[in-house]
Amino acid sequence: MNGYNKNDEKEGPWNEYYPNGDLKYKGSYVNGKPHGSWEKYYDNGKIWFKACYTNGKMTGLYEHYDMNGLLRFQTFYRNGNYNGVYNTYSSNGKLYNINYYL
Repeated sequence: MNGYNKNDEKEGPWNEYYPNGDLKYKGSYVNGKPHGSWEKYYDNGKIWFKACYTNGKMTGLYEHYDMNGLLRFQTFYRNGNYNGVYNTYSSNGKLYNINYYL
């Protein structure tokens, strides 16, 4: 894990940890750019966000969580830009706002 290619760019599966040893994030790089599924965690171990990248740009579903692990917003990306529905959730987990991006 945590390797570099011949151009000294991050390559392959990559994990980073907090000083206490807990996982901070996990994902993969291709030619120094995030690629594939990524997850980042708060220092309390709860999920912070889930995202997917293609050649360094967010693409597909993105989910963002609060420090208690509750989903706070959910959206879609295409080539690094919002694309489609953007849902916002309240602190009790209920959907309270919907936006659309083209």
